[in-house]
Amino acid sequence: MQARTSLLFRNGLTLAICAFFLTIMHTSASPASPCGLLHDLNSNGVVDVKDLKIALISWHSNSGGLYATMPGIMQLATDMNIARCAASTFPMGVVLFEQDRIQGGAAYAHNSGARYVRWWLEWNWIEHNAPVNGIHSYYWNTLDANLQELMANGLTVILTIDNVPSWASRVPPSSSCGPMDDQQLQNFADLVAAAAARYDLNGVNDGPTTVPIRYFELFNEADNADQSQSSIGGCWGKYGSKYADMLKVVYPRVKAVSPLSQIIFSSMAHDLFYNPPPGYVWGGCSSPIPNPTTACPFNYDFLKDAISRLAADPAAAANNYFFDYMGFHNYNFSRLFYNGPLPLDQSLLGKVKYMHNRMGAIVPALANKPFASTEIGLRVADAGARPAEEDQARHAIQEIVHSMAARLPFSLWYNIKDRPGELRYGLFRGGTGFAGLERPSYFALQLAASKLDGWDYDTQIIASDVNIQAFAFKHAGQTGRRIVAWWDDGKRMVDQSQTASATLRVGLAELGAWNGKVLVTNRQANALNTILTQQLTGSSAVDVSFTSNPVFIEVAP
Repeated sequence: MQARTSLLFRNGLTLAICAFFLTIMHTSASPASPCGLLHDLNSNGVVDVKDLKIALISWHSNSGGLYATMPGIMQLATDMNIARCAASTFPMGVVLFEQDRIQGGAAYAHNSGARYVRWWLEWNWIEHNAPVNGIHSYYWNTLDANLQELMANGLTVILTIDNVPSWASRVPPSSSCGPMDDQQLQNFADLVAAAAARYDLNGVNDGPTTVPIRYFELFNEADNADQSQSSIGGCWGKYGSKYADMLKVVYPRVKAVSPLSQIIFSSMAHDLFYNPPPGYVWGGCSSPIPNPTTACPFNYDFLKDAISRLAADPAAAANNYFFDYMGFHNYNFSRLFYNGPLPLDQSLLGKVKYMHNRMGAIVPALANKPFASTEIGLRVADAGARPAEEDQARHAIQEIVHSMAARLPFSLWYNIKDRPGELRYGLFRGGTGFAGLERPSYFALQLAASKLDGWDYDTQIIASDVNIQAFAFKHAGQTGRRIVAWWDDGKRMVDQSQTASATLRVGLAELGAWNGKVLVTNRQANALNTILTQQLTGSSAVDVSFTSNPVFIEVAP
């Protein structure tokens, strides 16, 4: 039996290879789609044996599921192409809440330049009661309608799943924040799998939405250990091993029905620790948990507890360690701890590197796990204090550039609009509606999108002045590079000078093309929506000066 099974597999694999090579012969001569050649799965401009390898690996790992038949590899390659095309190369998105959506926020999110939006699937709203005899009753209608509205506004949805129903909760008194009861893990896995199958648009058990949802984040800031701060979400902070056990049930269940769906390990705060590591720089923490007045509810050991538990499972390596992306949030208050030596690994880049190194030290196989961020941001202080609205606008561009340099698939600004009772993080001030409430950061992100959407990160430019952050981007359809540069002394935005400046000399080596003319674009400082452009000329190079307000540099037409 084993010999026959191996023979059947070899014959099936041979047929699949032949079928895919026929696809290669067909699509290589076909015109490119808006996101490149059909089945060019690594986006290198050709359909070749590397794409074949990608499809075969995925086909083999899913050969017992939806793609088990001989045409399966063809369908899988098509589905993989759809997933690739559905996502923009520009990672910027925003966090949107229900009140924002009601006031028309989806359109404003799109107009900000956002390509992605974070939305919530709340388990306690989808499944009001426990299943009966294994039969679930899900209420999708409201979620379906919300998702359709977001998608109609050109937004790709990142779905965060949270809020445990009372009948499934482990934490008294039946809190929606925190782990579910151990006996409910399979029910939660059924929910996530049902959502993935409903929204992946692969033709099986699909809902009414029109754009595939690929990313499913399991709980917000799970490293929160303070049940009294349940508004943050998560509340798994004291249960890292339980979080791992949940992933071990959910991940294979989802992949069996929707192989292309991506599971995000809860976007952790990984900051404001009540048990900080040596050298952690942040003065805002008060007393440790369980004091409900603590300002720092996050458990530094949560990550270690969770991934150690995952790695101990014999099936971990075969199941991608039970998650596809490590999620994290990044705010500016702990930058000094995560920074590398100037000009390298600053701000968001420093945090990604720190977490990569930490994960690799605990579980070496996770050293290169891809990251994604469902929250980045900078709060605005009271009038006359800092961080000011101008600081926020500068920071918004800087964070998107760093997100692209970190090769994040998405990085979502928190949030589109100030929320009542919260600190002011929004691209819009609080109030009724959106019109007239824009902050400069809204227009700053519009500028970033106009200059960087469709461009891929190429390299960091290292200048003689270590206070220069400069990053070069390239475009498959254009010659030359675009550079984004700003002055940065490594301090938090609240402490940085708004007027200190630096000068970067750019020519053929930096721009990748040269005609003696350079176009420089930036926002006018302390203005709502004024874009400045200047053209500089030089025989072989020009000097471009700037402050912490980023400039976009390119060869002029």
